[in-house]
Amino acid sequence: MTLTPPTRTQLLSQYQGAVRSLCEAASIPIVVTEDSDVGIKGVALMEAIYGLHYWLSVIEKDIFVSGETSTAALDKHADAKLEGGRKGSTYASGTDALTITGTNGSTFAAGESLTGDDGTEYELASGGTIASGTATADVVATTRGSAGNRAVGDTLTFNSPPSGIDAAATIAVAMTDGEDAETDGELAKRLLDAYRNPPAGGRMSDYRQWATAVEGVYTAYVYGPSRYAQNGRRGLGIVDVAILGRGSGSARVPSTTVADNVDDAIYAKRPATVKEHSVLRPTAVTQAVEAVITPFKEYQYDWEKQAAVTVDAATTDARTIIVDDEIADFATSARPLKAGSRVLIAGELATVKSVTDNTPSAKATVVLTADLVGGTPSGGDSFWPAGPLTAAHLAVVQKLFDQLGPARGESVGSSTSAADGGYDREQTGWDDTLRLNALHRALRGGGVLDLERDDNDKLLALGVQDATISTPSANVEPDDNALTTGDVEFLIAGELTIRPALTT
Repeated sequence: MTLTPPTRTQLLSQYQGAVRSLCEAASIPIVVTEDSDVGIKGVALMEAIYGLHYWLSVIEKDIFVSGETSTAALDKHADAKLEGGRKGSTYASGTDALTITGTNGSTFAAGESLTGDDGTEYELASGGTIASGTATADVVATTRGSAGNRAVGDTLTFNSPPSGIDAAATIAVAMTDGEDAETDGELAKRLLDAYRNPPAGGRMSDYRQWATAVEGVYTAYVYGPSRYAQNGRRGLGIVDVAILGRGSGSARVPSTTVADNVDDAIYAKRPATVKEHSVLRPTAVTQAVEAVITPFKEYQYDWEKQAAVTVDAATTDARTIIVDDEIADFATSARPLKAGSRVLIAGELATVKSVTDNTPSAKATVVLTADLVGGTPSGGDSFWPAGPLTAAHLAVVQKLFDQLGPARGESVGSSTSAADGGYDREQTGWDDTLRLNALHRALRGGGVLDLERDDNDKLLALGVQDATISTPSANVEPDDNALTTGDVEFLIAGELTIRPALTT
């Protein structure tokens, strides 16, 4: 039962009522208003009692782990229950990750400092000499957290360029492993798992907890003996652990460094009788989704077109898009394509800055307000109307994908095991399959299984009149290649097309 502390007004009223009742019973005249002597003492007593109730409510929230537990209390729980406590932030790094240019023979030393475009600081972890105009160097962030991660093509600038060295250097190999400190929600999840599944000499939950205690691992999926396969995934005495990190899509796959750290952590704790274990970095497999959404009138698309429109092959940059239709065709619509209209190009949401005729061809040139993140679209790519619901739809479908784990395989129990009662969710705790009913629920604003409904879900529940899924046509299940390549797949979102119905 949840403790509901009384308000100050309720406490004062209870005090006044009690004093009045006692005095009336003894035939003693009394004044208990707040400006009376008794009333002033009552206010002081009320504040003291209110403070006790406040701290009781704090203790109630903190004594057991929940979504309401304070940060300080979570840290105390973690220090007592989890080896190493809360996972801290880490530094991003990259081997031969930075390409440095300059005059041949010019040198640079380890420790030289650089700055990213966003102000994040770095330093070289190795020195070198320019040959044929370039050299590579190891680099590490001096700022903890994910802000230090860098993608290929990013630029770092020397704070004081060495003689003969160009100021700007380019990331040639992605910098990874920069992790933010474990959030309260993530820590609470690990704590609840540890309380509900105490150490048991090497059962599946032990392996999961050993893996998720390592920085860079958000979820771990354990393959061992089950009622579907008594010999496990790859044979008797073999345990496999697939790991995924934070983020979305393929970014959830941890680095080899993280996988090696998990391997070391498990090796140090696994039972001596275990024949073998392996740590798997799942292989991302893309799956496109196309859905026809009919919104209520208040949430209709920004523009409409009876026939499909595609990107023309003449398009050569990521902001100026040529489409295979004339502007006159757009203008005849009740809601024409114009400046400010939202469009969905090859699954990416964008906003139109201007629309003009592409004379003399029977095409139109659409200039966007910003470059497409995905780069220049190809001829034949989709070009669909978007509207006030599109961003929410893209977000909830992505969220659905990001909840999926790696292929369960026959050792855990796949969706094809329905005749035997389906997979054992209580034992393994994850789903791997993109299910049409879950996708339809998400598109209609019903939320994503096991996750709280957010503002996107609530918006879609108000705005969507109907949703029809065109792709995929059936549930999609990833493959577990245990007996061939040995890898395990997981699904990530490919091109997401959320579009109106066509009338012709």
